[in-house]
Amino acid sequence: MGFFMERTVYENIDHLFRHQYGRIMAGLLSRFGTKNVNLVEDAVQDALLKAMKLWPHQGQPDNAAAWLYKVAQNQMLDSLKRQSKSTVLEVNKMELTEQEYQDSTQLNDEQLQLVFACCHPNISDKESLLLSLKLVGGFSSAEIGRALLLKEEAAKKSIQRAKSNFKEKVGSVYFPKGKELELYLNRVVRVVYLIFNEGYKPSKGASLINEDLCGEAIRLGLLLNDNKHCSGKDVQALLSLMCFKCARFEARINSIGELLTLENQDWKKWNQQYVQWGFYYFNLASRSQEASSYQLEAAIEFYYHSATGYDFIDWEKIGEVYRLLLLQKDSMNVKLNYLVVLEKTRGTDFALHELTKLEGAFEGSALYHSIKAFFYENKKEFDLALVHLEKTLLLTDNEVEQGFLKQRIQKVTKLIA
Repeated sequence: MGFFMERTVYENIDHLFRHQYGRIMAGLLSRFGTKNVNLVEDAVQDALLKAMKLWPHQGQPDNAAAWLYKVAQNQMLDSLKRQSKSTVLEVNKMELTEQEYQDSTQLNDEQLQLVFACCHPNISDKESLLLSLKLVGGFSSAEIGRALLLKEEAAKKSIQRAKSNFKEKVGSVYFPKGKELELYLNRVVRVVYLIFNEGYKPSKGASLINEDLCGEAIRLGLLLNDNKHCSGKDVQALLSLMCFKCARFEARINSIGELLTLENQDWKKWNQQYVQWGFYYFNLASRSQEASSYQLEAAIEFYYHSATGYDFIDWEKIGEVYRLLLLQKDSMNVKLNYLVVLEKTRGTDFALHELTKLEGAFEGSALYHSIKAFFYENKKEFDLALVHLEKTLLLTDNEVEQGFLKQRIQKVTKLIA
C-alpha cells in the first residue's frame, strides 16, 4: 500500500513541477539575470529533488508551488553566496516570500517575459525554440530532440550552445515594446505551437496524449492573449486550434487504451466546453481578412467540429482550406493530410497516384506509409497494404500507435488468408 501511495505523490509532484517550472525559472531569471541560467536551472532541479525526498513522508505543503519557488530561491542564494558575497547583498533585495509568490500576478508577466527573452533577435530561430522548450516548458533533452527531429546527444549539445548565447546576448529579462515586439512575436507563437504538437502526439512512450504539455501550451497562449500587446489573429487562431484538438482527447482512445480514428470516435464524447472555446477564438481570429497558416489550420478544425458526425463532414471545404494552407506551409504533414482529404473528394485512385509521386521524398515517413496502406485497403489490395503497414510499424515509436498498427496488420493478414 505504501508503494502505491508514494507513487501517487511522485506523480503529483511531477504534474505540479511541469506546470510551475517555467514560472519558477522566469521569477528567478528576472531576479538573478540570464548570465546565471545554469545556476538557476540547478536550483530549480534541487527544489524538485527535495520535494521528491520530503513530500512522500512529510506530506505536500499547502502552498506547494510557492514552496518549490522558495526552496529554489534559497538554493540560488546559497550558490551565489559561495561565489560572491557582494552579489548576494544585491539580489537579497529582490527575494520573494512564499506568500508573495502565491499571490503575485507579476510572476505571470515574468513568465511571458522569459518566453520573449528566449526569442531575442540576437538568438537564432532554432536556438529560440530550444531555449523556450527547455527553460519555459521544462522539456527534457530527449523530448526536445524528438520535437525538433534531433538525436538526444545532438539536442544536448545544441541546448548548451543555445544557453551560452542566451547568457552572452540576452542579458536582462524584460518585455519588448513597439516595433521590437514584432520581431519577437512570430517566434513566440511558433514555440507555443510546437509545445502543443509535442503534447498532442508524443513521438515515443506509452501515451498517445501528454495532457500536461498541451495544457502548458494553452496556458502560454492565454498569457499571450491576455496581454493587449500580444493578442491578435495568430494567437487567437492558435488558441482555437488547440481548443478544438483538446476537445477530442477523451474520444481518441477507447476504454482499454486503444487508438480510435476520427471515423470511429464517439463524437458525443467530444468536450463541448473546448469546442465552444474553439469557436469563440476562431471567430475572434476571423475578424482579420488576411488568413495566416494558424487561421487556416484552425479553419480545418472548425469544419470538423461544425459537422454533426463523420458522415456529414464537408470534405470539399476542408480541401479548399488545405490548398490555401499549402501555399503558406509546404510541409510533409500538410501535403500528406491533404491527400487524405483528396481521397474523399477525388477518389482513391487519384489520391494514390498523387501520393506515389511523393515516395522518394517521404520514404522514411510513418505517416506516408500509413496513408498508402489505407489507400490500398480501400482498393482491397491487401498484400500491398500489408507491406506499408509493416513499414509504418517499423517507423513508429509511440506505443499506442504501435498497438493500433498491429491491429490493422492482423485484420489485413486475415483478409489475405
